[in-house]
Amino acid sequence: MSARDQNAALDGPDRDDIDPDVAEFLRECDQASGDVSADDLQSLLSSMESQLTQSESGTGGWLKSRSTGTRRALSFGSFLALAGLALLRMRGRGVADLPAWAVGVCLGSLGVLIALSLWTALRPLQAPALSNGKVGALALLSVGCAVIVAFVPGLAQTSAAGAAHAAAPCMYAGLLFGLPVYALARVLDRGPRLSSILAASAAGLTGNFILALDCPNHGREHMLVGHASVVLIFLLGVFAVHAVESRLRRRG
Repeated sequence: MSARDQNAALDGPDRDDIDPDVAEFLRECDQASGDVSADDLQSLLSSMESQLTQSESGTGGWLKSRSTGTRRALSFGSFLALAGLALLRMRGRGVADLPAWAVGVCLGSLGVLIALSLWTALRPLQAPALSNGKVGALALLSVGCAVIVAFVPGLAQTSAAGAAHAAAPCMYAGLLFGLPVYALARVLDRGPRLSSILAASAAGLTGNFILALDCPNHGREHMLVGHASVVLIFLLGVFAVHAVESRLRRRG
């Protein structure tokens, strides 16, 4: 198969998931005439083996090389550790005076989506590739869940005291709570960059989960501005990084 045929076969929606060095090599082959020589292929193989050896060195490489079950357990553990610390420190003051069913709906829905996002992001490499539709649906579901929680009867309030008062501190705290989950998920991930969107969803939902345990302000406006915005900020940040990377790649 000619270089042009190989390049065309890899063209399409999954092209961005190819290793940048491989993609660059294919672009160079596409511009060249004739088939790829054996020396070119051997050079590419040697380069990839060298980069693989470097990537597997250090703590990050060791974590990526763990089994899928271990990587998922570590990511879930980071969320559970943060939630446990928040519960011990704040003693659940954010949910102490709320109906048990409302607390169950809030924490249960957030927890299920966190687990689903991390489980999907850290799937085994032999699993089918992530689709844009599936990742987009999970991201939208995460934002929607954070917004809907602010409208659950018995959980959110509409009184004047529930205005968007002190929303910024909660938003900053939620971002800080979510960062460890996002960072660890990215270190553990060995798949395409679409996984970073799922990691951002899990991180934003983690921030919401801990704020639900900690924050005593149940005003609807406060929960929308100070809590739900955490998920949106994480996702917008990842989308912005992807856009910049794609632009730089096209210029290169």
